[in-house]
Amino acid sequence: FNYPNKNQCFIHVAGSKGKGSTSNLISNGLSQYKVGLFTSPHLIDFRERIIINDVWISKDYIINFYEKNFKLFEEIQPSFFEWTTALAFSYFKDSATEINIIETGLGGRLDSTNIINPEISIITNIGFDHQNILGNTLEEIAKEKAGIIKENTPTLLGPNIEAKSIFEDVSKAKNSTLYIAENNYNKNERSIPE
Repeated sequence: FNYPNKNQCFIHVAGSKGKGSTSNLISNGLSQYKVGLFTSPHLIDFRERIIINDVWISKDYIINFYEKNFKLFEEIQPSFFEWTTALAFSYFKDSATEINIIETGLGGRLDSTNIINPEISIITNIGFDHQNILGNTLEEIAKEKAGIIKENTPTLLGPNIEAKSIFEDVSKAKNSTLYIAENNYNKNERSIPE
């Protein structure tokens, strides 16, 4: 595969909590562009994972992609998530999307989505997820999530993030400007005036 298209713009999102909602918020906020969105898992239909401006990938594209690459898949034996990632990158490339929001499937460092060179890496809050693969401490998990931080590429962390020093160290080592989101939510404020 020759994916992703080097001429496309990517935003990479990792984390334990909030990465899906963050990815969707960014996609909705950029809706004036042709935006590709790759998330997982799906809730009802597999096609929910690969969307361009709120429209799911077509069944025909999925079938054609799989048939075209069937022999290669037999040879390299990709995981379900790996071939789904290749499908998303192929679809976004063929559809000439302008911006692509790419959510990691698991961790970050070894995730198949980590081949992109994003405009910004975003890491939402982390927690104890997939400990059998990512590690048993928040620090170990943070190191895996920090794997999406790229050289000379800005990184945005979610507010009140755990193991913040891990992200600070990796960002410094990779000359990545680090930003930390503020939590302006006040649960004591009423959203509807009386």
